Order: sequence, then C-alpha cells, then structure tokens
Amino acid sequence: MPTQKSTETHEEVAEEKEVSDQESEEITSAQKKFGIESIPDRYEPWEDEGVFHFAYSIVQGWATVVDIIRCWELWDLVHQTAHLEGALLEVGCWNGGSGGIIGLAAKKAGIRDTTFLCDTFSGTVKGNNVDAGYVDDGAFSSASKKLVERVLFGLQVSNYKILEGIFPEETGYLLGDSRIRFCHIDVDTYQSAADTYEWVWPRLVVGGILVYDDYGYLVTPGISKHVNEIRHGEDRISMYNLNEHAVLIKTK
Repeated sequence: MPTQKSTETHEEVAEEKEVSDQESEEITSAQKKFGIESIPDRYEPWEDEGVFHFAYSIVQGWATVVDIIRCWELWDLVHQTAHLEGALLEVGCWNGGSGGIIGLAAKKAGIRDTTFLCDTFSGTVKGNNVDAGYVDDGAFSSASKKLVERVLFGLQVSNYKILEGIFPEETGYLLGDSRIRFCHIDVDTYQSAADTYEWVWPRLVVGGILVYDDYGYLVTPGISKHVNEIRHGEDRISMYNLNEHAVLIKTK
C-alpha cells in the first residue's frame, strides 16, 4: 500500500505535468500566431550574424556536410586569431563549403594572410584498419576544384590558394616558410590526420588554433585515436565541444 508521502509525490508530478502541458500549448499557440516554426531551446550565437548566415545558406548541403554549429565554430575561431600572424589552412576541403566559411571569416576579420585549401580531389587517403568506415580510400571522391572556386567566387573570397594533392607530401612545400595561425583538419583517416598534425604543429604560432573535424564520430575512430594521442601537453590546451570538433590551442 502506498504511503501518504508517495501519494503526495504522485499528485505533485501530475500537477506539474498539467502545468507543463498547458505551457506547451501556449508556446505552440504563440508560434502559430507569429508564424514561428520552432523556438530553440538553447542560445544560438550565429543568429545575430547575418554575414555568416548568408555564407552558410550558400554552402549548406552541396558544398559541405559540416553542420551549422561546427561551421559557426570555425567562423568564430578564425575571428579570434585576427591579432595573430600566419596563414589559414584547411586540409580536406571537399567542395569548399567550410573553406569558404574560413576564407570569408578571415576577410571580415581583416586578416590579410592567404587561406590555403587542400584536397586530393580524388577522395580520402591512407586508410587502414583503425579507420572503420574509411579503411578503403576514395571516399568523398566527388570533390571538385571547380566547385571550390565557384563557392569562393559566390562568397566573394579572393585571397586563397587551392592545393591539389596529398598533404603534406605533395603540396606542403607550396606554403613555403609560411607560419600558420589557424588550421582545420577534415581528413577522416588516422594517418592522414597524424601526418598533417606533424607538419602543422611546428609551424603553428603561439595562440594559433588547430581544429579537427569528426572527433568522437563512430565512423571515424582513427581521428579520435590520433587526437587522444596528442591532445595533452605542456604547450597546448585542448577541448572537445560535443559537436564532433576537437580544438587545440598552442600556448608556447
């Protein structure tokens, strides 16, 4: 037999549910009245940034599969490197969507250094048995240099260079002695990520930012393995934002 205490608790729960249902109905009614499809249950900082919205509306879907949260993070982090020196680099640009976001962010932040966009344009490389869904090379082989150029033209980004080939072995030398302020690694495989890191980190300026895509994504365990191997050290701060991004900031 239930106690008096448990009976009161059930009554309280029922009352709270009734209030919650009533509030839900009021919200739905307000949405319909003002033509609002949904009300976000979190703060979305990109809602106040019209230029970013313009850029994302152009690249969404066909030029990038990176969602708006991660694209916003790239946009915001690029702005935070405006006081630094060095080029911006993306390895694994596919059809140029996220690279266009990076390039436009640099332009709006007043950064004059070049944005380098790198891809094999023949798909992923260096897959092995730690890469799950990317053991076989050639994923995302639909990438096109012409589409990247089309994206950048549409975003009115002109200070860029597209490097075609495997990075860094075939294209790293084209950056010359450039230092790096910002790098986005979106390569899907362990060895490709590791090789890019080994090239970038010594060239990354203090305060520079390195962003990995697909960290924590179950289809790309090689990326998580690599990041977990290098994320701790006396010369870096690392964070995982629960959005499949791992971020490293060089501290010395």
